[in-house]
Amino acid sequence: ATDVMRLQAETEFGSEMDLVCDYDAGPKDRIEGATRSVLLMATPMRQLQAIETMGLAAGLKIRCITASAMALAHAKGAGSERQLVLWLDAHAGELSVQSNGHVMMLRHLRVEPASAGGTEGATGLEGLFGEIRRAVATAPSGAARELSLWDGIGLSAPQLEGLKAAVGMQVRPESLATLGITEGRQATDRRFAPAVLLAMGGMDAAAGIDFLHSRLSPSAPPRVKRTTVYIAIAAALVLMTGLWGYFDLKHKNDHLAEVQASITKISGDVKVAREVAKKVQYAGGYFNQQPRIDWCVVDLTTLFPPGEDTWATQLELKRPLDSDTISATLTVKTTRGQEQVLTDKLSATGNFLNVTHGSNLVGHSGKDLVMTVRFDYLRRQVLSAPLKKDASS
Repeated sequence: ATDVMRLQAETEFGSEMDLVCDYDAGPKDRIEGATRSVLLMATPMRQLQAIETMGLAAGLKIRCITASAMALAHAKGAGSERQLVLWLDAHAGELSVQSNGHVMMLRHLRVEPASAGGTEGATGLEGLFGEIRRAVATAPSGAARELSLWDGIGLSAPQLEGLKAAVGMQVRPESLATLGITEGRQATDRRFAPAVLLAMGGMDAAAGIDFLHSRLSPSAPPRVKRTTVYIAIAAALVLMTGLWGYFDLKHKNDHLAEVQASITKISGDVKVAREVAKKVQYAGGYFNQQPRIDWCVVDLTTLFPPGEDTWATQLELKRPLDSDTISATLTVKTTRGQEQVLTDKLSATGNFLNVTHGSNLVGHSGKDLVMTVRFDYLRRQVLSAPLKKDASS
């Protein structure tokens, strides 16, 4: 329907003029399928731009731009009877047929400045009355036989009589009191009537015609096709991914170069540190086993306490790196006949394994000997020291 109305507007008003068009299809509660009359209106674009400029300068937000007759029709509200409404201003007028708050027909009238407020009968308004007579004659059938007059120029009594004679019906002067405005200067000064009616109509979104939000304004064609937009988005994503990958790879390469340079810088120190680490690791094998050596010495001391005829003269310990045992060679000095006693004493503890011995006689008496005992040490139990004999026993 909008396309049909747009085509009709171009036919009626032409496409050469810079106009803004809109339409009013009447009440929405019409019977479906019934014939409907549509009011088509147009106004110059320069007037809309001037109104928007004034609103911007005044700091106001313009909600609606419509004709005064439309505002008047909406302000009077819904009614089943068709009404002829004439609105006159100092320079122009509008004759409309209104029904149910909508304008069915609208005629623009020109008012000569010299005719306003005249007192010499209808002489100054003959041209205006003639236009009104022709407009009333072309009004749709069924219109009321009474003219509602909104007088913004102050017609004299003779001029009112001339208007009645021209239209051939009763003329009923209207005032803002019929719309509920009874206080203030605006209620009595007829110059404020158009402004008040426009404000009342403009504050409600139900006004039929709104040039500011015209339904006949051609929708702006898309500058770019949707397919092109999708391709551009995909290309942008691919480009962004490529850039991200490039900069990420560059950052990693730079970091790798820094690490390699750092490794090269400390390579000499690393070589020295590795040599030291090897030596420390080798020496640590002995230091980590130091408690076993101590345990071996402690156990030997426990078995051969001071005061006996056997004492150690030399102890040689060897610890294989791949074993938990300690290989030892013990050289002791004792008396003859104690070889097997010492060997059995060491074996009986369970901590000294694979005990063997060899001996050589020393001294002039032939009683002393030097004994060499070889064994493997692995601590399995804690040896307790033998009790000392009481001195009185």
